[in-house]
Amino acid sequence: MILRTGTLIAKELIQFGRDRLLTLFILLVPALQLLLLAQAIERGINQQPVVIFDQDRSYQSRRLIANLDNTDELRVQFHVDSPDEMRRLLDEGRARMAVVIPAGFAQGLTSARASQSIQVIADATNTMAASISMSAASGVAGRFSADLA
Repeated sequence: MILRTGTLIAKELIQFGRDRLLTLFILLVPALQLLLLAQAIERGINQQPVVIFDQDRSYQSRRLIANLDNTDELRVQFHVDSPDEMRRLLDEGRARMAVVIPAGFAQGLTSARASQSIQVIADATNTMAASISMSAASGVAGRFSADLA
């Protein structure tokens, strides 16, 4: 059985050597397809629309929002005053991610505990976009936190 498999592999390798065009297609077409698909996926993830529900409206919250907007992956497109408005924009698909900044956000940053949370809600109907958007938001939050220290 192993001898037959080895013979078959040798025959195919000889055929590859005889037919250069076939070898070119077998090697280049899948590589080209992979590159094109990767390019298509990458272009679709940039500038995901984000809705902001800023209950604090402080200098620190505006800085965080500006940092979110300065990423390639996210674009702050909506500012809302209620959670219902935020939910409606997510449900309609007009926003792919929501960021909720709680009241007292800036005050919590300056207090002794120096730890404050924000809520990030992603529309997971496109899992790739949601994952990349969440990673971008996490990176922004990490850099924001490091800048405060």
